[in-house]
Amino acid sequence: MKKRISITALLLFFLFFVSLSYSQQKGVEVKPSRGGHAGDVVITVDGKPFTSFISKIRVLDIGKPIFWPIYSAKGTIVNRGWALVTDIPNEQNDHPHHTGLFITHGVVTAGDVKNLNFWAGRNKGERIRPIEIKDYKSGEEYGLLETVSLWESPETGPILEQTQKNIFRYDEDSRIIDFDITLKALKVPVTFEDTKEGAIGLRVHRDMTEQFGGGEYINAEGFKTEANVWGKRSKWVALRSKIGDEPIIIAFMFRPDSHNSPPFWHARGYGCFAVNPFSGRAAYSLGKEPPLITSMYPGDSIKLKYRVLIYSGELTKEQIELQYNKYLQQSASLK
Repeated sequence: MKKRISITALLLFFLFFVSLSYSQQKGVEVKPSRGGHAGDVVITVDGKPFTSFISKIRVLDIGKPIFWPIYSAKGTIVNRGWALVTDIPNEQNDHPHHTGLFITHGVVTAGDVKNLNFWAGRNKGERIRPIEIKDYKSGEEYGLLETVSLWESPETGPILEQTQKNIFRYDEDSRIIDFDITLKALKVPVTFEDTKEGAIGLRVHRDMTEQFGGGEYINAEGFKTEANVWGKRSKWVALRSKIGDEPIIIAFMFRPDSHNSPPFWHARGYGCFAVNPFSGRAAYSLGKEPPLITSMYPGDSIKLKYRVLIYSGELTKEQIELQYNKYLQQSASLK
């Protein structure tokens, strides 16, 4: 009898443990990895991988914090693996600075120091260095991660403080990352110079590209393909394609109160899907229009507010517009 009771109690304990584990995994879980004050943070949805915030830049030598990899709702990785993974068949091995989902800028002036390159200048020492995980929360509706990073170089030291709040959402077909970023100038004036090499980007999976896969860009005005989207201003741009048999849409969407919204788009057919809210008017018009720059004095700050939507399925332009309106409603409710 005692043995029976013992087995029954053990079974009940096991079922309770499984139930408890499942309840902890329900919804979005945001969980820092072990080791380091600004270590990596893993984000899951119902216990399945969504993405990771990778901030151990000294180890990875990528020069900036990134989200990598990024999974669709069906479990498909939508971004390029290289240069962090080097043995993926048929993957392009160019532009090693196109790593994960990132924010940088190609030409920055800080005080008297010109031509700082946070876009591709990690070998010279320019980098965006995470210094703190301010907050993180899990939840059935959404998860939260708030971090602080410093833009710096050996010549200047820290020039910008980047406070980044991310909200992670989901539904049956969607994986969503909302960004609310504050950039604050520190001790010297900072200027984001006019260049096409900026600023928020994702290097997509080969199958998503226009050049090598079945991809097609479309913007809020209805223009399609790189030829008609690149260098234009728009409140959102989406890239539609398939990875294997799965239709996937990747869309960047900007709130009207984000800095310099609607931004210019650096959406390339080979797979660099980027957007430049800092500058670029002269670069994107090939000199036909005057330069547009963003200048900040010590103590000044700017806000960047945008959504990255990963959608499993097909959407028309009108349906993407509805997704954009949904973003505006959801982000307004968190103010």
